[in-house]
Amino acid sequence: MVSITDTVIVGYYSSEALAGVAFGSALYELPLNCLLGGLMAYRILAPRVAGNYPGTRPTGGIVLMLRGLLPWAVLASILLFGAAILLRSSGFFDAFQASQASSQYVAGRAWSILPEIATTAIVVTLVTWGRTKTPLIVLLVASAVNLVLDYFLVYGVWVFPELGAFGAGLAGTIGMFAVVPVVLAVLLKEKAAETDHVEQQTVLAQFSGWTRLTLPAVGSAAVDYAGNLVFFAIVSLGGVSGLAATRIASNAHLLAFVLASSLSSALLYVVGGGDISVAQSRNARLELRRKFLRIGMLLGGGIAILAWPVSFAASPDQEVRRFSLVLVLVVAAMCPVITWAYVNVSFLRAMERTGSDFLSNTAGVWGAQIPVAYVGLLMFQAPGAFLGLAAYWLCRGAIASFQVKLALQIEADRD
Repeated sequence: MVSITDTVIVGYYSSEALAGVAFGSALYELPLNCLLGGLMAYRILAPRVAGNYPGTRPTGGIVLMLRGLLPWAVLASILLFGAAILLRSSGFFDAFQASQASSQYVAGRAWSILPEIATTAIVVTLVTWGRTKTPLIVLLVASAVNLVLDYFLVYGVWVFPELGAFGAGLAGTIGMFAVVPVVLAVLLKEKAAETDHVEQQTVLAQFSGWTRLTLPAVGSAAVDYAGNLVFFAIVSLGGVSGLAATRIASNAHLLAFVLASSLSSALLYVVGGGDISVAQSRNARLELRRKFLRIGMLLGGGIAILAWPVSFAASPDQEVRRFSLVLVLVVAAMCPVITWAYVNVSFLRAMERTGSDFLSNTAGVWGAQIPVAYVGLLMFQAPGAFLGLAAYWLCRGAIASFQVKLALQIEADRD
């Protein structure tokens, strides 16, 4: 929602600003998602603790995670701000305004990493404790604050200065900081309602192998989002209009990704609660794949229906609208592939095979997405570049499916 708000507000400010925000977002997402990958072990292990000790509200795990990640979040924000200064003087884009906008957006958004990591860790904890509506609270607070501030800060309404792309980045940062005290209050309230107790050392013992699960996840995120940054750099070679349209279509892709990721978290919650047979049973795997595929088809149909109104509403530039319509339709066609790929990824994570997930992700990004995107751009401009994303999901899903079969065979032979 924050991404969509930024896109619409900035899209009507200027196409150059929208193109700059597109590349700036890709740069910001690289360190952010590496750090979010650092929470993968917590996503896997926290539900197991909750399942093993019902009625408890252990916080040892989240303290351990935040103590390890927050210093890196501060460092990442500082480095991002430095990258914004370098981007401003580099003249990366042919259009000077796009380079300026990209630099400004990163400078405003760089400081959002710290609250995003803290909020995500708290949300994972609360969902594990059964507070499954907490992500909705985060959405309502962050998107509401961002929506209001975006308009005032980008255009300079009322007493606020006109900040353009910097205002969009700053509004996102303020929105995320506004969420932290809200989720923290819910965490403390839930902790006070604890009906049972488990020793801190017992909890920490459950997380003793967290680095083994975390490092491949961080590496996978680094590979994935470094590839995403290169992907946007490739699209930028096609001009400002194509890059601006890519920002619009990326919102549709992000929607599909977030849904698939949420379904994956739900599956990890079930398996983490002790029902490991979900991953081991062939019938259960087939049924879950069918469910994920059906959801992907419904999502793709919805995105296809909304493709024209979304493209029309996001920018007044006719060329940007034309490009974005085609790109959003490409995303709609990819949705079943995305959910199919993610159910296989979920099985790997449920079996603690984060190293295998790293390999399939690496192969998908650098073996499929980047080369196909470059060739596609040369042949069909921005729409051709987006074929690289389709190649990525097909490659990752196919490899992950093979890895699941191999992992289960290894477990069977070991038994």
